Amino acid sequence: MKFKHKILENKTLRMVFIKLKLTLFLLRLLFSNNNKTRSLIFDTMHLKQFFDQDNWQEILKNHPNNKAVNSTRNSEETAVLIPGRLRCWDKSKDLIYSIAEKNKVFIVTDESDSKIINDINHKNIYITNVDNSIYKNQLSKISNLSLNQYFKLKCAIEEIYKYEKNNSFYFKNFIKIRSDFYYYNSENLLDMTKENNEDYLFAQSDLHFSGRREFFLPLRNFYDFSEWSYNNDFHNLEFMPINPTQIIKSDPGATKFAFLKFPEDIVETLDRRPSSVYIHEKINKNYKKALKYIYNPDDKFKLTGSPEFVATEQSFAWFLNLLGIPCKTHLKYAGFIMHNPGKFLKSGLKEGATKYQKDMENIRNKKI
Repeated sequence: MKFKHKILENKTLRMVFIKLKLTLFLLRLLFSNNNKTRSLIFDTMHLKQFFDQDNWQEILKNHPNNKAVNSTRNSEETAVLIPGRLRCWDKSKDLIYSIAEKNKVFIVTDESDSKIINDINHKNIYITNVDNSIYKNQLSKISNLSLNQYFKLKCAIEEIYKYEKNNSFYFKNFIKIRSDFYYYNSENLLDMTKENNEDYLFAQSDLHFSGRREFFLPLRNFYDFSEWSYNNDFHNLEFMPINPTQIIKSDPGATKFAFLKFPEDIVETLDRRPSSVYIHEKINKNYKKALKYIYNPDDKFKLTGSPEFVATEQSFAWFLNLLGIPCKTHLKYAGFIMHNPGKFLKSGLKEGATKYQKDMENIRNKKI
């Protein structure tokens, strides 16, 4: 480890080291079977995590723009949702405009993006600024800034319902994307072949997801569930009922189900952050036991992951699990979050983390 740190202290050696590391990673992908490849990309070796310890932003900050979609694979039956801040807009605007040539795009953001949205003038792009909308009063009641993204998702789906009612038109497919993600296969984002032929929500946690109406639209209610999770101290719930069937039908890495709370007797570990592959294997192995499990306060439990932060991705995984919506990964979602120096300052994530810690302390004191 000391040798590695010395290498990373030298800028030239660090660049060589990281490029070598990336080359080895890509070679692993090249010679891995399909399931192993998906595990490497979507679970333990997602590129963002892969580069975190080596200052990946320095290497990827000059990444290219997202490529335009393949128009031959577009379907006007697909609604595109972008709920959240329009970070890295310059890197993704060409992609968004190419999508809007045939598809309706529903953007829900806030006043922070006023300069961007004021410059957007496209017949197929519908923009809602929550700070200046019918949702303003609800916005003021959100428990934490970290939950804004899910409130905006709810608003985006509400806006789609309005569009459908006003135009006597119903979308068949839906896809939620973000502007600050570099998609290696962005030209295939609107290829809905899998969504139309397989009964799954296709996802990479809460970053992006797509599916037919019956798999996607229930997410309108996720914001309310995330608020409940926050106000009931998700990480310290005494018991968390789990649907084992949804897990074994889902791909490891599609959601953060591995970070939920499980009886040790079923998953055979107390590690807060095991891999999704590991939990998937243990649920398969002990499936009958998981189906029959009845809560016993004397049992030992594998706790949830990241207890110092708002359980956004984890509550998303639990919501889908309780609904019984199986989730699969999709290689069109391979990529990484783009470098954005102002992300924390503009989004208030640090403020959100501080508020979360204070709120949870108050909730736990009330329980005593």
